[in-house]
This record gives sequence, C-alpha cells and structure tokens, in this order.
Amino acid sequence: MIRTGSTIIRHALNVLVALIFSALWLPAVAEESQVIEEIVVTAQKREQALMDVPMSVSAISAEEIKAMGATDITDIQSSVPSFQVAGVGATQTFQLRGVSPAGSLLPSVGRYVDGMAINTEAAGYGVNVPLIDMQQVEVLKGPQGTLWGEGSLGGTVIYKTQNPTMDGETDGFFEVSARDVADGNSGYRVTLAGDVIDTENFGLRLAGFYRQKAGWVDSLQQGDDYNDGERMMIRAKAVWDVSDSFSASLMWQHYEFEQDGLEYSAIDGGPSTFILSEAIDDEYDMFNLILEWDLGDINITSSTGYIDREYVSPFDLPGFAAVTEFYFPGSTFLAPVFGNPQSVTTPITSIPYNLWNETETFSQEIRVSGTTGDNFFWTVGAFYKDSEFFAPAETEWYPDPNTLPITALEGQLFNQTQALAFFAEGTYAFNDKVELTVGARRYDDDRDAKHVTTIFGGPTSITENVENDDTVYRLVLKYNIDADNMAYVSASEGFRSGGTQFIDSGGLFPNTFDPEELVTYEIGAKGVLADGDLLYEVALYSTEYENIQVYTPNPLGVQAFLNGGEVDMIGVEIAAQYNVSEDLFFKMSYSNNDSEFQQDTLTHLKGETMDNVPENIWSLAADYRFNWTDSIGGHFRLDYFHSDGAEIHLRGFGYLNDTAITEDQKTLNVRIGADFNGWSAYLFAENLTDEDAANAVPVATLTEYIYQQPRTVGITVRTSF
Repeated sequence: MIRTGSTIIRHALNVLVALIFSALWLPAVAEESQVIEEIVVTAQKREQALMDVPMSVSAISAEEIKAMGATDITDIQSSVPSFQVAGVGATQTFQLRGVSPAGSLLPSVGRYVDGMAINTEAAGYGVNVPLIDMQQVEVLKGPQGTLWGEGSLGGTVIYKTQNPTMDGETDGFFEVSARDVADGNSGYRVTLAGDVIDTENFGLRLAGFYRQKAGWVDSLQQGDDYNDGERMMIRAKAVWDVSDSFSASLMWQHYEFEQDGLEYSAIDGGPSTFILSEAIDDEYDMFNLILEWDLGDINITSSTGYIDREYVSPFDLPGFAAVTEFYFPGSTFLAPVFGNPQSVTTPITSIPYNLWNETETFSQEIRVSGTTGDNFFWTVGAFYKDSEFFAPAETEWYPDPNTLPITALEGQLFNQTQALAFFAEGTYAFNDKVELTVGARRYDDDRDAKHVTTIFGGPTSITENVENDDTVYRLVLKYNIDADNMAYVSASEGFRSGGTQFIDSGGLFPNTFDPEELVTYEIGAKGVLADGDLLYEVALYSTEYENIQVYTPNPLGVQAFLNGGEVDMIGVEIAAQYNVSEDLFFKMSYSNNDSEFQQDTLTHLKGETMDNVPENIWSLAADYRFNWTDSIGGHFRLDYFHSDGAEIHLRGFGYLNDTAITEDQKTLNVRIGADFNGWSAYLFAENLTDEDAANAVPVATLTEYIYQQPRTVGITVRTSF
C-alpha cells in the first residue's frame, strides 16, 4: 500500500505513469532504434533481452566493468539501484532493497557464479569473486525464491565468467595498474587473461591476477597502514561443443586473500586500539561443471558445483571486557569504572578473538526448459545441496595471555545442511500484448548443529536439528505497450531458513530460531524512448517482511539470534541511460526505501527503520569517447555515488550507545585515458574529493569506526591481443 505521507513515492508513481503514457502515445521506434545495444540476461534461467524481462534487473557488461576500472563488486554498486555492499577484511555482505538483517548470518541475497550457488551456510558471506575477465554481472532485485532459491529474499547477484571465444582467433589482454592512497601507502595489480586453446569446438581460457592492496588505517599494535594485504585469483574455463546438441563446460577458480588488520580505526581516523592475534586469511577452490543438451524445443541443463574454503576471521571484543570485569573484579582496565581494586599485575585491555572457518559445499541442479507451441515457455527443475561448516574458536587476554588462568571463550562449531528443492515456472503469452508468468518452489532443508564451547571455564553445548520446509510462489502479469516498452505487476515470495545459536545462553534465549518470510508486490515499466536514445527502468514495490532474524547482544557478551517482529517497506527504483551521441552517454540511478517496524521488539521500537538501510541512494555517470589526435582515441569517465546515512538499533541490554546513525557517503571517481594501437593508458582518481564519512560507528559493544577509503590516484596500462 502506498502511504499518502510519502512524497517521494508519490512523485515516483507520477514518473512511472508518465513513462507508460509516453510509451503509449509516442510512435513505435523499434525499426529506428540503433544506439542502444540489446542486452541479454538469464534472470529467468533462459536467455532473454533485458527489456523483455518483467522484473527489475541491472546488467553490468564487460565493457562497463572495464570503463569503470572495476575489479570488485564494490566498484559497481553505484550502477545498481537499491544495492549496497559492505566489506570488512575478507568478508562482504550484500544488501538489496533494504533486506539485510544481520540475524543468523545466513545470506539474504543470493549469489551465483555461472549458475552455481556460492553462498556459505553459517557465515553469511558468499565467496569473494573478483571482477576479472567477466562477461557480465546481473543483479536481480526483489525476492527470487522460485528460480534462485533460499537466501534470495532481497534479490540475486549472478557473476558470468568469460567463455573462450572458439573462433580460431587469439583473444586476451594484459593489464598493470598502480595506485597511491592519501595518508596511506601504495599498491599495484597485474592481470592476464586469454585463450590458450581456441578451436571451432573446444576452447580453454585462463585468467589470473595478483594485487598488492594499499593500506591506510593505522594501529597502535601493528603500526601504520596495517590494513594492506595481498589478493590473487587463478581461473581456468574449458568449453567443449561435443556435438550440435550437446556441450560441456568446466570451470575451476582458486582465490587467496591475506590482510594484517581490519578497517576499524579510532575517531577521526586515529590509530585503532583493536588487537588482532591472527592475520585475516581467506582461501578457496571452486569447481563448476555444466552439461547442456539442446533437443530443439527442449533444453536440459545440469550444473554441478563444489566449494572448499578455509578462512580465518580475527576480531577484537572490547565489549567483552565489561563482562570479564563483572565475573573477575579488578582484572581489566575497567576496574576503576566499576570501583574495583586492581587484582592483576597486567590489566586486560583487549580480548582478541579468532574463528578458524572451514566450509565444504556440494550442489547439484538439473533443470529442463522448453516451449510448447508458440506461446508457452516453461522451466522445471530440482536442486540439492550438502554443506558442512566447521569452526574452532578461541579468545585470549591482551596484553598478557596469562592474566587469568582460564580462557574467556573457546570451542568448536559444526553445522551440516542438506537441502532439496523442486521448482517450476511457466509463461503463457495470450497474444502479442499480454503474458502471464506463474512460478513455485518447494524446499526442504535439514540443519544439524553440534556446538561445544567453554565460557569462562564453564562448558556449554548445543545439539539441535532444525527442519525447514515451505512453498513459495511468484506471479507476474506483463503488458507489452509497444515493440520497445512494457509494464508489469508482480507478487513474489522469498524465504530464509531458521537455524541454531552458536552458543548456549543458559536459557536466556532459545537454542533455535525460526525461518523468515517475505512477500513483495511490485509494479514497473521499462523500455526505450526518444527515438531509441533513452533507456529507462522504473519499479515501485511494497514488501511485507515477517519473523525477521535479528542479531542480539546480551549480558553474556556472546552472539544470539532472535526472530524480531515484522517490517513493512515501500520503495522506488529508477534507472536511465541517455545517449547524446554514439560517443557520449549519461546514466543515473535512484532508489528510496521507507521501512518501519510494525511493533516494539527487543531491539527496535515501532516505527524505526531496518538497520543499516539508507533511505536514499543515487548515482550519476558520464561516459565520453573522443580523439586526442587522428590516431589516438580518448576516453573520459565520471561516476558519482551518494548514500544517506543509516540507523542502527541494538536496544535491550542497557548499553549507553544502543542506537547510532552512520554518515552520508559521497564518492566521486574519475578516469581519463588514451587508446592507441591495441594499447590503452588511463589516469584515475577514486574519491577525488577525499570524503571521510564514517560508514560504521560505535554502537553497543563495537567501539571503533570504519571510514571511507581516502583519495586514491593511479594509472592503468592495458594491451589486448
């Protein structure tokens, strides 16, 4: 339901209506449209033109990734309405349409590489995928529960790696880049990708890169620029067209990341007091085998995936010091605050925490799609996943590990998940104007948890089995206004499974938490206007989000997850590209999200927003190609991104700072360069105006800040072959 008090939503609705009526009254321009290239996506698990898909989808092509100088998903978030990425150390969390509660750490945005699910089960963070030698990245907004499955409440992100060309010609590139961070150090990157075997029916493509990451955050313990690090990736992808009707592809990707420190710092960027006793370390191997049979009107696809990942998640628990002081008076630096006499020679100032994670995931999807007659398109399939998560954990006292004879927290966490789902979706075209899509997914997952931990010398254990099962649906009505414009209305459901706490709270909280449910109602339009020069996409949505899983700090100082009530959200998304000429275009995106808790909960009051969800996000981009001389081409690119600050609420346990608001984030990136004889050289500046907004602020047990990366300047040189 649209709220009468929301001026932005009402204006957006006017824009949507205006665009639809413009498309109705303007003459069709299908035969004259030439500037905008057709973009092909697989949002409905079949190849379709972007303008034919009745949902809000953003597609970032290989050319766009190159033009932006992007090597990570964080570099392209400004091009996608309602999309935000938060990263600390080796982890990345995705947020789409404001659906990003921290509870349970299970994913709320689906992630796929070449059709293979890459989200991890117990840590909430899918594997980090560098944007190296990518064909395209697709971002599907809104719940995608029917085709893309569990975890796709807010939407789904699909990485498509580059295939061998298989045209008998050599294709590849070599790129080097160097950068310098203001008030930090320098870094560089080397990238190489290309076909090593290229025949008519078999191709092998290799891609790899190494990056020395520049650091800019200082630490009292580890010195200056302690968040610098190393990142590398190797990918091999083979494609074999066995016959006219059968093909196979096999992809292997190896990734490593090491970093000494986190991005946290004291106020105004002062040296961090956090203590990390281990370096951040992330390493994985990923395999994906795809088999495809083209039987004319029927296509069969099998996707087999396997991920083996090990990573170390170090952190500092300064908030745990208060708990320690309560149980052991005089043992910490907080003794004077509590009025306790000092009882140890070396008071505890920090409590470093390490979690050594190991995950192993096998997945298998088989689907059959086809057409019946000229007007019915259908897909049916099955999905299976077996995932194991094992994580020894331990804390120690700092600066003297022997201050107390016991460890604050130690133990082992183990989760195993087996999931099985069946899905189907069909689209029936009544005529050239009207199409109806109906989809459903039945899922069952079984989650076994065996956690054994010790808190202050007291052993605790949890052995639980959680079974989740449900059916979610999707319904879409599409209306083709003309050959270039369409409108749609839809209702779609998403889900996130329940699970088990990591640590037994002694009855303070239940050992398990329940699944979430979400339904989104959406109306949208997309197409091209102005003789094919203006591409647009507009969507209005209303979301009902129930049984939300929220993270809850508590007096024991350990993690706990609860189901925290219901939130209603309404929002708008607008994206447009205007081609002034073949050499110049402008892009813009805007999203507004208005979320409200519908009742008081342990952590939130009625009327408060979802945590870390900005109300407004918008971006502008300009891309201009010109000639420096008759033989040297030029390219200028500008990207500006703005995100409002967001609220955070962690009430319920007497913390003095149980609410906080992050600062508005503003980022201006600029690139200018030259292209000549198969070479290109570009100068770039990221965060040109050197903004220093606090993207994370102290709240509850978190005592430090995360600021924007300072101004970064550099050069990139590339050659193609």
